[in-house]
Amino acid sequence: MVTEPYWNGLQWNGTRLSFIGQKARKLAQQYYMRYGEPIPTSQLVQRVAYIMQEYTQSGGVRPFGVSFLIAGWDS
Repeated sequence: MVTEPYWNGLQWNGTRLSFIGQKARKLAQQYYMRYGEPIPTSQLVQRVAYIMQEYTQSGGVRPFGVSFLIAGWDS
C-alpha cells in the first residue's frame, strides 16, 4: 500500500515492478511530509506516469513493461 487511502494492483513482470512501487511510495511520503496530508490520487497518478514515460523515452534504458493501476479517492 502506498498510503492509507490507496490500493495499487500490479501485474508482475520482474524487478521493475518493485522499482515503480518504491517510487510511488516515496512520492506519497514526500508529499505527506511536506503538506501533512495524503497525496491526491490525481497527483500521484501524474507523477508515476511521468516517471514511467521518462524511462520509456530515455536513451539507453528499457521501458518498464508493467501495468500499474492506482485506485483511490479524494476527500
